Amino acid sequence: MNRPREDWLRLASYVVSARLAAGFKDRHALSAATGVTERTLGKLETGQRVSVETIALVEQAVGWKPDSARTILDGGEPSPAVQPEGHNVLTDDELRIVETYRQAIHDGRARMEAERGRQRNDQSA
Repeated sequence: MNRPREDWLRLASYVVSARLAAGFKDRHALSAATGVTERTLGKLETGQRVSVETIALVEQAVGWKPDSARTILDGGEPSPAVQPEGHNVLTDDELRIVETYRQAIHDGRARMEAERGRQRNDQSA
């Protein structure tokens, strides 16, 4: 999403407000819920560009419909996600699946960072 900085700063303000309203007192809590690194969340919350995947994870965590961030970037308001009647919370099985995916994302990122560190060490040696 190639947008002017002002648009990203507007989104940043909405994200911080939505994070707090959703009960995530800090980036660490949102990071744990989404699998997005605190550093990347920091970028988003300070008006820097982040990936569409990151935005989608944050939208879901704060209770926005998909593409709400794009709407905010365009000058509009976010839309709350609406759950079907009687399906307001995830089942235990759904929570386990979500946690499995989050852990896989975290593990994959850790492996990538370790590999980058090895490559840097090999290059400097």
